[in-house]
Parts: sequence; structure tokens; C-alpha cells
Amino acid sequence: MDSLDDDISFYLDNYKNQFIAHGLDASSENTSLLEEAKDKVNALLNQLTIEKNNLSSDNNITRKRITRMNSIIEQAREQNRRLETETTHLINSNQGAVQQNASNVSLLYKKHKIRMISKVCLLATILIFLYINDDIVRAIRSRISTNTTAV
Repeated sequence: MDSLDDDISFYLDNYKNQFIAHGLDASSENTSLLEEAKDKVNALLNQLTIEKNNLSSDNNITRKRITRMNSIIEQAREQNRRLETETTHLINSNQGAVQQNASNVSLLYKKHKIRMISKVCLLATILIFLYINDDIVRAIRSRISTNTTAV
């Protein structure tokens, strides 16, 4: 491109110098210099037009790729939002399950404690009645052998 620019500059400078030197003379030399400068300017314009078209085509391709990537990014964001709400829901349900489990364990522990206390009280009551009613204790003692012999 630089060589073409240099050629155009050479022809335009030559034309300007010749035109000024000959005082607005439309000689064949000036006309040929002008025509060559016009041809070079047109060639440069054609090259620039081709480059512009190529860049425009590349720009359109890149724009389409960016648009596709943006739609993929937007889909990923939407899926991320759905997954975040799903995760939040699961975390909250897990927390609820843990709290429910803790309350169930404490309730079971209280019931077990009450049962144990009831059994101990029942056993103590039975022992108290047996102690009060002395003939039952004697009957039980008479059945159990008091001789312990070594075998």
C-alpha cells in the first residue's frame, strides 16, 4: 500500500509542479500526468473498497459469533438462576429436615425418659408392697435355697 501511496504522491507532485510551471497549461504531458494520477487514485480507491468489503464481511461474521456467544451466555445465566433456586430449595429443605430430626430426637428422648422413670417407679412400688407384705417375702425366700455348696 505504501508503494502505491508513494506512486500517487509522485504523480500528484509532478502534476502540480508542471501545472504551476506552465501556468495552467493543458499540455499533453500535464494531461498524461493527471490521467496517471487519476488511475492510481482509482486503483487505490478500488483496493480500499475491497478491503472495506472484506472487513465488513469479517465484521458481520464476528458479530454473528458474538451474538451466538451472548445467547449461550444468557442461557447459561438462566440455567444458573434455576439451579441457584433449586439449590436454595434443597438447602432449605435439608435445614428443615435437620431441625425436624432434632425435634424428633428430643421428643423421643423425653418419651424414653418418662418410660424409664415410670418403670423405675413401678418397680419401686412393687418392692415397697412386697416389703410391706412380709409373708410374700418369706415365701420367696423359702423357695430359694440358702445353701450354696461347691460342686
